[in-house]
This record gives sequence, structure tokens and C-alpha cells, in this order.
Amino acid sequence: MRSDVFESKEILHPRPSSIVAAMYTMRDLDVDLIVMHGPPGCSFKHGRLLEEDGVVVLTSAMGEDNFVFGGEEKLVETVERGIEKFDPDLVGVVGTCASMIIGEELRSTVSRVDSDVPIISVDVHSGYRDNTEGVIMTLEEASRMGLVGSDELERQKKMLEEASEVEKRLGSANDEYIPPSDGDLKIKVAKELASNLKEDGKGVVVLNAKKETSYIFTDIMLAINQVHREVGDGEIVNIANLEEGRGLPRVRQNAENINRELKQQEIDIDFLSGSLDEYPVSGERARDWIMENHPDYDYLVLLGVPHAIPITEGRIISVTNGPRGVRPMKQELKHDYVAVEKDLHTRCMGIREIKPSETGETLRELVK
Repeated sequence: MRSDVFESKEILHPRPSSIVAAMYTMRDLDVDLIVMHGPPGCSFKHGRLLEEDGVVVLTSAMGEDNFVFGGEEKLVETVERGIEKFDPDLVGVVGTCASMIIGEELRSTVSRVDSDVPIISVDVHSGYRDNTEGVIMTLEEASRMGLVGSDELERQKKMLEEASEVEKRLGSANDEYIPPSDGDLKIKVAKELASNLKEDGKGVVVLNAKKETSYIFTDIMLAINQVHREVGDGEIVNIANLEEGRGLPRVRQNAENINRELKQQEIDIDFLSGSLDEYPVSGERARDWIMENHPDYDYLVLLGVPHAIPITEGRIISVTNGPRGVRPMKQELKHDYVAVEKDLHTRCMGIREIKPSETGETLRELVK
């Protein structure tokens, strides 16, 4: 279906923020200190999560006077105090709805900061239709500063455009209102997995995860392979978007960490479908490889962003972290089971190794 059809839809449920997307992109660029130019409560939750992930997050704490008279001096002071206190190698400054509405210009303001530390400044607010705008704006500024090459910038833009399309087709932007769902019970999904593993059939496990969420989704792949060694009679094929050497610094490191652990656990990946920031297109690559090499599969297990994997044939068990993705996957993609790893993004902040998932632990406990 054409993207212009989706553009006509007015999405009523809350959507991810471009401000937050800009901040996470700064994190992936290895920014040490982020200063939000806005009210103290803006993006509070994600600011705290980023601190769990090793990034210091400060706010210029704009108040009512600043909404009228401006907050440039407050911003300069906050950035200088942050640099003095935390000694960062790279600083990020992001706008908010409040500072952008009154016309603050961040780049010219931070040029007055008395420091030689490089500063990425992004004039961003939450009024964009797609939160990926915040990512693109951050990458463009990083490219201007020489932190990201032109080829990588264009690749990132293409991936972000594809990511928006995926959400419009079968994700959280699929309809004007999608009720959140907890999905199928973990014990129900674990029983189905265990039953399939005990049969003399072929299962294909596809990890198509986004960035740091891969640390938890990979645990489900790990659990399936571990249980298969204990009770399985059939064949397991593993596919993962864990290619190394592409993406922003933090993303590349995530792939390296996970691959090292899988190797230690003697888990072989039969096909690498792309890197951790290529989930919008690596799902199609995985589909093509499956149809060419294993069209006789008996069941599929899709992990991470299952709705980016365009397969509807056969028994399909999916695990996602998007409560609003359950209905589209059940109704339109005809997935038999959809489990939701709730609050997954919160749980994977600050970790650098595979972390137990609810689905994986339930499967292990059930078989044990």
C-alpha cells in the first residue's frame, strides 16, 4: 500500500517523541553529556533512562520568565557548568517544544560557551509526524561537524525512511487508534515453543531487533537453542541482524558484544540479515533467504520487530516489545502467537551483555 494513503490518517494514540529520538541518537554517537533546553520536566523518563545507560542528562530548567524573555543565558550557563563538573569529550544540546516555540537558536547560543569541547546542537521539538525526524536532524548536525561521514548519513536516512514506512504499514501508525495489548501469556507461548521443539520438524528463529533491545530479544533465541539441545528432535535455523562494522559507535558495539556471547554459547548464526540499525529492511532479507534455502520450515519464531518480516505462511510465533503491535500482527499478518516483553526498553538500559527475557526464562523453566 502506498505511503500517501497512510499520510491521510490522523494517529490519535501517543507517538514517540522526536526530542527523545535525538537524545538516543546522541547516545549512539557516544555523547557523554546531554543538555535539554526546556522545562525541568520535559522528557523526564527518558532522561533518567539515558543516565542508566551512562549519559549525563541535564536541563536548563526554563521557567515562565524564560518563556517570555528567552533562556539563552540559562542555556549557556548550564552547558558550561555541565562541562566543568563532568569533563565530557562530546556534548549534545537538544531543543524542546518550549524553547523552539519562542524561537531559540541553539547553534548560535552554544557558540558562546567558553569551552573547546565539541557540541552537537539540534533545534528539535515534538511536533513532527515521525519521531525519526529527530534522528535525522541529529545525524545531519553530526555530519556537519565531521563526526559522521556522508555515506553513513545517507544510509542512516534511508533506514529511517524505511522504519517510518514499516510502522505505517503494520506497526503503531497502522491505524488512527490501536489499543495496547499484553499479547499472549508467556506460559502459553512457552508451551507452544516447547511443543514445536520436541517435534521432528524444522524451526527458523529470526532475530530482527532494534539496537540495544537486541540484548533481551537475543536471550529468547538463546533459550530456544538451549532447550532444543535438551529435548529437540528436529532442526533449528538461526537468522539475526547482527552484522558488525556498520552503524553508529554504540550500535556497532552492541552487535560485537552479542556475537561474542553467542559464540561462547556455541550458537551459530546461519544467516546475517543486516546490522542492528537495519531492522526495517533486514526482515525482507531474512524472508528472501528463508524462501530460497528453507521453504520447507514447519514453524517460525520472529523476535524484535516481527512486523518488518513480511511472512504470513505457516505457524508463526512472535515476540515484540510494542503493545500496540499485537493487533496488526494477529489480524493482518496472521501470527498465531504474539508475546510482549513489556518495559523491555527500560530493562535493557545500561547493559552490555545478553539479559534474561521473560519469554526465554519461562521456556527454560517450563522444560526444566
